[in-house]
Amino acid sequence: MRDLQFGMLGVDTSHGPAFASLLNGSNGRGEIQGAKMVTAFPEPSALSISMDRVGQFTEEVRSYGVKVTKTIEEMVEGVDAVLILSADGACHLDQLKRLVPMGKTGFYR
Repeated sequence: MRDLQFGMLGVDTSHGPAFASLLNGSNGRGEIQGAKMVTAFPEPSALSISMDRVGQFTEEVRSYGVKVTKTIEEMVEGVDAVLILSADGACHLDQLKRLVPMGKTGFYR
């Protein structure tokens, strides 16, 4: 049985690297067996804190073997579910509305 494949939408909080570490670990096997973070779309929000941190957290997520994508459509390819981790909670509903037509389940932080 293959691992449950997760995508990550929003990489502008420390939650991104934390989930990547939890699922993937430094050796490709995280603390939660049967799940893997495979893609991330670092869509920043309008919050200044978001724009200031998205680059740093994106690089941290990449260090766990997560493929960073240029579009939300590319991020959802081949994943079973998406973690919505954007710092600005006001954009979560809009992000979920974009995921639903793609047939993806979203989990809010």
